[in-house]
Amino acid sequence: MTGGTVTVREDADLGGVRDAYLGAVAAGRRELVVELPPGALGLGAAIPASLSLADVSATGPADIDVTLRAPDGLCVLVGAGLAVAARSVRLEGIAFVGGPPVAVDATVADGVVLDDVTVLAHLPDEQSGSTIQLVAAGGRGAEAELRDVVVGHSGAADAIIGAFCHAGSWWQTLALERVAATATAGDAILAIDSVASLRLRDCALAAGQARTLVRMLVAPTEAEIAASRLSAGAAAFASVIHDDPARPAPLRLVDGAALTVPAGELPPGFDGEAEEVAGATVDAEIAAAVDRARERVVAADARLAQRLP
Repeated sequence: MTGGTVTVREDADLGGVRDAYLGAVAAGRRELVVELPPGALGLGAAIPASLSLADVSATGPADIDVTLRAPDGLCVLVGAGLAVAARSVRLEGIAFVGGPPVAVDATVADGVVLDDVTVLAHLPDEQSGSTIQLVAAGGRGAEAELRDVVVGHSGAADAIIGAFCHAGSWWQTLALERVAATATAGDAILAIDSVASLRLRDCALAAGQARTLVRMLVAPTEAEIAASRLSAGAAAFASVIHDDPARPAPLRLVDGAALTVPAGELPPGFDGEAEEVAGATVDAEIAAAVDRARERVVAADARLAQRLP
């Protein structure tokens, strides 16, 4: 490790990433960058089923910024999930294939960014939470941004994307842009504990086999769904578990948002004009996004074609 950077070249190097994280935290370093190679890790040799960059004895996320990135082309982690607890977490150019129910588990104080992240064939069990699990735990508002994220052939005991909060923490902003996802099982596609500002732009989301498209513990302070295609039954579009009269903000539909339910049949809490779109059209768009993601994964290593639907 030099200058807070770890370079992974092959499967065996992954075993040292956790040690590098713990060493960086112990040394008081402000940043750890893990650079991953193009291609697949986990096909030639076994890698940890959960790559854990967290100190289980700590009472909160470590005071360090952690980045995992694949600068030279898509890196596919086969049969593995990732758990990180840090001040901030950033993932770039990574695909998770055929691993445990929770593919990404990020506990942060300040923020998390998922940029060009794919999850394929992570199947649910009866107890594990969300396929992508984000937790705000810094005693303040955190920021979450998901951009160019695809989840396919996956399900969850709870949600496909979960944004949860420890006591005293909340999400100041949760922004999804160009996110495509559906579920083979689960309670929700997007589950949120507490968020001040919720923004969806150019997303394609379908409830699939999940009970609800968007489940919120409390309503957001403000919310905007822009230029997105959303598919669910009228009763399954959105639910708020605890009504709060102080947070009556509607989910504003703008910029050509398209829903599979006519505006007059939407549950309370939606505002604005939306186009109507067939569920089959949204399903086809998500399927096309998943197919493109699959092609990228197989291009990274042709052997992965045998592991994917």
